[in-house]
Amino acid sequence: MFGKDFSTFGYAPLLYDCLRQARLELMDGDVDLFGDGSVRVISTPGHTPGHCSLLVRLAGSGAVLLSGDAAHDRYNMAHRCVPTMNASAEATLTSMERIAAIVDAERAQLWLNHDTAQSAGLAHAPAYFD
Repeated sequence: MFGKDFSTFGYAPLLYDCLRQARLELMDGDVDLFGDGSVRVISTPGHTPGHCSLLVRLAGSGAVLLSGDAAHDRYNMAHRCVPTMNASAEATLTSMERIAAIVDAERAQLWLNHDTAQSAGLAHAPAYFD
């Protein structure tokens, strides 16, 4: 997003220039952020090569998997629809399968980033999930 060809990928560095000085930690694969399983970064490439999702374990609500752009909505997830703009259709499909397996294994809620109908049914600030 800061490379010489940023516009080819739809980036506009002026919108996030403050990130140039941000502390950065590169990750490869899944990462347990606190070492206790409460917040895990899950590697879900496909939309972009380094795309990640986030698995959060909440005391009251249980596990929630925040999908990012791994799938845009419930229809896309259920039917394994891959947007043509994704970096890799094959990696996207593999990530969708992985997400489905994690949701099943963790009995997690799956929150899909662009699913407006799902979002309308979720609490928004100042409300919260515990």
